[in-house]
Amino acid sequence: MTTFLTRPLIAGLALGSIGFIAGFLGPIALSPDANQGPLLGIFITGPMWTVVGIVFGLLAAATNLRLIVFRTTLAILAAIAGTSTLYFSLGDDRYQGFIVDAEITNCQMPTALVPAATAWWQTEDKENTWQELRPGWKDGIAMMVENDRGVVLALKVHRKREIYEQRKPWNYGHLRATHWEPGQNVENYFARYEGSSCSGYAVGSRKVYAPEWEASQAYTPDNLPSFLRLFVLEQVPVRFQKFVAD
Repeated sequence: MTTFLTRPLIAGLALGSIGFIAGFLGPIALSPDANQGPLLGIFITGPMWTVVGIVFGLLAAATNLRLIVFRTTLAILAAIAGTSTLYFSLGDDRYQGFIVDAEITNCQMPTALVPAATAWWQTEDKENTWQELRPGWKDGIAMMVENDRGVVLALKVHRKREIYEQRKPWNYGHLRATHWEPGQNVENYFARYEGSSCSGYAVGSRKVYAPEWEASQAYTPDNLPSFLRLFVLEQVPVRFQKFVAD
């Protein structure tokens, strides 16, 4: 019985150790900003490869596999365990934003959307259980409208694509874009690139934009676009230009 259990013990310990070490140290070395960190080795690859090793060892013992074949197969499985775990430790592509090919269908002043946004945040204030809204947030609405001059554009989005920064060692820092996704939705965006009057934004004009979300340090947001829950239309930056035409 002891001899029968030797191979499962050896294989499980060997493969489990490799899966744990590679899954623990791999994310730290290859993707230090990843959320998973060493948890990959602790909860996934370590236990998984331990089970694989035990199963292989039991099969090897049950079939009385020759020692040289056992060792060779175990070495191959160990290589697979290490390389596959390190591969999954590599950083995922990082989201950089999106671009939209869209046509202006309407323009209005932000004040038109303030009542609906205020009502939405009031509901959030009553139902929110994880974070309280900042005290006196309603008092700052008029100041946000006064200080942040812009317009709200309704855009008929013809197509949209997302852009990511690649994070693997062989393509680190390179940008890639998803395929253009067609769409006929009308979406609202905040705009100030042609001033704060609707006269600067011709209805029917079509172009490609790179909307951005203006983060706020406060909750509720203390900037007008985020308070209205709108992305801000920006010109396509140089690094995104290659994705406009293709």
